[in-house]
Amino acid sequence: MSVPQNSPSSSGFRIDVCVSIALVAIGGIFAGFGLFHYGVWINRGPGPGFFPLLAGLLTAIPAAISLFDTARGSVTPLVWSSMLPAVGVVAALLLVPVIGMVEAMSLFILVWVRLVEKRSWRDALLSAIGGLVITHLIFSVWLGVYFPDSLVPSIVTLWN
Repeated sequence: MSVPQNSPSSSGFRIDVCVSIALVAIGGIFAGFGLFHYGVWINRGPGPGFFPLLAGLLTAIPAAISLFDTARGSVTPLVWSSMLPAVGVVAALLLVPVIGMVEAMSLFILVWVRLVEKRSWRDALLSAIGGLVITHLIFSVWLGVYFPDSLVPSIVTLWN
């Protein structure tokens, strides 16, 4: 007889509880560093700690809610396809040093809209290009915040 994916095994181990606790801890650490170490708001604008605080809270709060739901006994079955967003984000983050942050996120949007949302290539391309342009206009032009660049120009200059 097989044990359901998110029910306690004979040893009492619950992967959903462990993941929720880990996400609350990681989100809390990010939020703490953003708030107390980097500075959230500097000179009437977002500081270097703004994004870590936001990302930490957006990670820790849903994980804490999930943990409390599990403690109350209202458990949603764990489906591995629900891990696709995390896998996609990790893949996009691994591409940041290679092609740049804005480009990696645009590629993530393209693949997500096409493969997960099952929209047309036209919609996927418009979403990705629109995200790239809006991100560039808001951060680079308006706020003057630049994202990590690609290593491709450095690699190309090594070959010349």
